[in-house]
Amino acid sequence: MRDFGEKLCSSINLFNKEKYDQAFDDLYSIKSQFSRLSGSHAQKDIFTQFLVCAGLHSQDKERNKKALNVLQERGAKMKDSALALRLVKRYEEGLFSER
Repeated sequence: MRDFGEKLCSSINLFNKEKYDQAFDDLYSIKSQFSRLSGSHAQKDIFTQFLVCAGLHSQDKERNKKALNVLQERGAKMKDSALALRLVKRYEEGLFSER
């Protein structure tokens, strides 16, 4: 659990430094372990949101595609997610690529 926690914290730090590719890769590598965290579903979902946003901020199309897939998986669990709809719309409008 310690390695997981360190990678999770490091990923958020990378995201805040706008190192989106590395943040995405690190978060993507541990996303299956998010459920191990204590807390509410909403609290755990924050890490999925970081993952998706990092992937959508990436200039790499493969990371964009993976992020959209994660968003789609999230949408399947959370029907009518306003957040998911907003993120997809912002991505389609190119707002994630603006710095």
